[in-house]
Amino acid sequence: MDEWSWLYDDIYMDLTFVDVFEKKGLDAPVKDFTEAFAQAEYPLWHANQAARYNILQGIEAPGHWLNNPHADDIDYQIEADFAGLMNPGMPNSASQVSDKIGHLMCYGDGWYGSVYVGAMYSLAFASDDIQDIVTEALKTIPKESGLNVFQTL
Repeated sequence: MDEWSWLYDDIYMDLTFVDVFEKKGLDAPVKDFTEAFAQAEYPLWHANQAARYNILQGIEAPGHWLNNPHADDIDYQIEADFAGLMNPGMPNSASQVSDKIGHLMCYGDGWYGSVYVGAMYSLAFASDDIQDIVTEALKTIPKESGLNVFQTL
């Protein structure tokens, strides 16, 4: 990490969002998260990079699939763990965080996967039954999503 710190967007993106919560509170507006990661000096890739570009160009809905060709990528999925960690045992609250922040860079299955990841992290505080965690987290996303393959677990 000391040699290639720019590779760890799954850490520094999380820390950027947690920093906004710390400074602005749990009801921080989307605008604060938007500005924080758009103005950060670290490099980004795929959906995050496209969203940053869109934000800096003044494009509304920077993560929407019409504006971001990477909207279904896993960018926010690898960052959504913080939503669950900040909402232990409260998957719906974790989903609200992901609704606010995840849509900045992802939509569709890119976003549904994020909600699912955040919910699993949240539920892991309340249960050590993996099957239960997986099953309960699936309730936070529509069965019609492309992630419905997990419904058979």
